[in-house]
Amino acid sequence: MMAKKTKGAKLVKVVLGSDVDGLGSAGDLVEVKPAYAENNIFAKNLGSIATKEMIAKIAEEQEAKAAAAAAALKKASKDKQAIDAKYGKAGLIQEVQVDADGNPKAPITIADVAADLSRAGFPVDAAAVEMPDIAVLGSEVAKIHLHPDVTVMLKVSVLKSKIVFV
Repeated sequence: MMAKKTKGAKLVKVVLGSDVDGLGSAGDLVEVKPAYAENNIFAKNLGSIATKEMIAKIAEEQEAKAAAAAAALKKASKDKQAIDAKYGKAGLIQEVQVDADGNPKAPITIADVAADLSRAGFPVDAAAVEMPDIAVLGSEVAKIHLHPDVTVMLKVSVLKSKIVFV
């Protein structure tokens, strides 16, 4: 015997009140079969039936999130272009005091790079910078994550300072 086929099974729209594994997160609008909604979602107080107002509100919130995400991406792209224009091929130059061996007295860290970029008008969190600490004179490439989709590579050069403190 074959199972009964249903054409275009009727689904109900439900707004989830809490996270449901395999279905969605709190606040999501999902479509499920009426029996599943009744026996699992409503019985366990995991959500409620979606009204026209709720659907409109969720659509509005999604549009606002999409607009904010697009604005953040656009800002990150502009910041990348500005960083490339400002630092170009020379990169970010760090002048440091050196010890008797000719090595920097303190290593250059991601916090130093983030602070210098912030002072230059590009607010960057230290967590967004990938680079090993630089404990010798020379250069290293820092990867700076301005946005999940926008990354800029920046050369960081460590040079001996022309000013010597005695």
